[in-house]
Amino acid sequence: MALTHLLIIDELRNPIAARRACGWVAVAYSPYGYRATSADFTQIGFTGQRCESPQGFYVLGMGYRIYSPVLMRFISADVLSPFGRGGVNAYAYCEGDPVNWQDSSGKSPSRKSSLGYHSGYESDSSVGSNFSAGKEVIGTPGEAWKKLGQLIKDKQLIVSYLNDLDTSIQKTEHIITSQRSSRGEPHSRENLERLKELPALIIQRSKYSDVLYRVEREVERRKFELTDNANAIRDVREFYKVNNNDFLSDEQWRERSGTL
Repeated sequence: MALTHLLIIDELRNPIAARRACGWVAVAYSPYGYRATSADFTQIGFTGQRCESPQGFYVLGMGYRIYSPVLMRFISADVLSPFGRGGVNAYAYCEGDPVNWQDSSGKSPSRKSSLGYHSGYESDSSVGSNFSAGKEVIGTPGEAWKKLGQLIKDKQLIVSYLNDLDTSIQKTEHIITSQRSSRGEPHSRENLERLKELPALIIQRSKYSDVLYRVEREVERRKFELTDNANAIRDVREFYKVNNNDFLSDEQWRERSGTL
């Protein structure tokens, strides 16, 4: 006769305790999912994934990749790396941040959340104050679609600003190389004054390129989460509609789902 155990899981779906014949057994995890305590009473492991005992591996994405919490990385490379959503390191788990992100598919990390939706916005002021660098926390379905639309608007603004920076850099470089003094010297005083502006423009462009990368990654992740979620029933082709009238309010979502 198979034994049934009562499991207690945390908000990240980690089994942290189980009721057994001998009493309660607690299970602790390292940030990367290593379990120091034996948990042979269940195959449910880190972030609710199936743990392959006794090796302790996790086969993610229907066999797509194998993750080792002991090595704190994937054993097989990600085909989406290094230039896709997989990140620069083809073997890294959640880009080195398993506390705030999880990767149940082995293809790309997603922000950790509890069993429901969370409202809120976590700003990132490290690069300017105009953009929030894709640090949104998913809200209710109605809010999430609005936030996706705002992210797309932010992306368009960043691309426009980067184009302006590129134009300024090209003009400055052209002036420096083409303008010469009356004696034909390529590095006149006027050119050297303009040369001082060039590093600041290049640094600014590098910063906003990083912002654009994070926003693009968050847009793709948001589209995946919304289209993969049963509550988000809008067609993915409609996500470019950013008019607030196009979205259901939270109360309308609850009415549609029958939770009111």
